Amino acid sequence: MNFWIKIGADWINVSTTLEISEWVHLVATFDGSVLILYRSGSEVARSDASGTVVTPSANHLSIGADSKGNVGSERFAACKVATANVYQVVKSAGEVAELYSPYAN
Repeated sequence: MNFWIKIGADWINVSTTLEISEWVHLVATFDGSVLILYRSGSEVARSDASGTVVTPSANHLSIGADSKGNVGSERFAACKVATANVYQVVKSAGEVAELYSPYAN
């Protein structure tokens, strides 16, 4: 699973490996200097990246696929996305853990 953001002219990503038939809770955050990926409440990847995120339009935001800009999406994930949320504020590690807690064993 890859999570990409565009900062200026650069694309930055964090990723984790998923197992077939495994249910996971994924959260990615960017605070202006670090992109972090959480898997089931725990940090699994981070990438330093400073700058302003290029705000996606409806044509540039893809969940479960790779955006092709103004022409749709491609490379669809062979998975099911149960719920997707986009927040206007950065979630802390504690808040990410709280988001996952209803799904923990």
